[in-house]
Amino acid sequence: MQWHSSRFALVAVLSAGAFACSLPTGGLGVADRGETSVTDAAPASSAETSVTTPEDDAGMESDVTTDTAIELGLDASRDAVTAVGESGGSDGTDGTDALDGTSDHGDGECTPIGDELMVNGDFELPAIGRDSTKYSNDGAFLPGFTLHAVGAWNRFWIENGAPGGVTHPRHLDGVQAICLNADGTADDYVEQRFPTVVGARYRLRFALTDEKNAGPSTTAVRVEVAAAVRTFDRKSDDGWQTKTMTFVALGDSTLLRIVDTTPGSAWDHSPFIDAVSIRTCE
Repeated sequence: MQWHSSRFALVAVLSAGAFACSLPTGGLGVADRGETSVTDAAPASSAETSVTTPEDDAGMESDVTTDTAIELGLDASRDAVTAVGESGGSDGTDGTDALDGTSDHGDGECTPIGDELMVNGDFELPAIGRDSTKYSNDGAFLPGFTLHAVGAWNRFWIENGAPGGVTHPRHLDGVQAICLNADGTADDYVEQRFPTVVGARYRLRFALTDEKNAGPSTTAVRVEVAAAVRTFDRKSDDGWQTKTMTFVALGDSTLLRIVDTTPGSAWDHSPFIDAVSIRTCE
């Protein structure tokens, strides 16, 4: 990967809950973006199933059971774990969903109805100079998000327009986007905590491309939200692609974390992320 390459990560999977989001108005309304999704459905079972909560959200393991889903009035076969993504299952496979192989090019059964919950999901803040790039390792650099980019000075950057040497603007919603460049360490991520209602269903949606805004590539991000963890890759992508997943909240606030998991040997494949959105849905 070259010195300015970057990686960005996004991760999400669901357990006894799912997570949902939609792009802001006009977010992906461009001709060169694609949209694909894969639906994960947990099989119904009368037996109790244990799920491990991501460390970043809970700080320790906790058991979320099918019985818990039933107590919340959820359909254990559908709502307990629902994830939708373009490619890549939580087991590291690519292509369609790792659980049932189904593919859905829309939003499935989840229609967004609530207000936008993400702050600065289009990354228009901080506003930097036209056609410029700004690098940072400062955790408070990105309004609304906490940044974790350790080590080299180029682990993270925000980009406006088309800086010198960039022949294709690498933003989708507005004029700015972010890039993570973990160089194979899986230690660079952005995260944001947002308010939720226990038992309510949500949809997450975000846009993903790579440094060349082309594809396919080895670019990949891991999305973690509530008790869900999912990897989204670009093995079949071309240009900007929409990634979507839904989840059911388990608390009055939920943490979203997006981690760059692109291999360190990848050249110009660091993830660019834009138009991150989360809304309640039904």
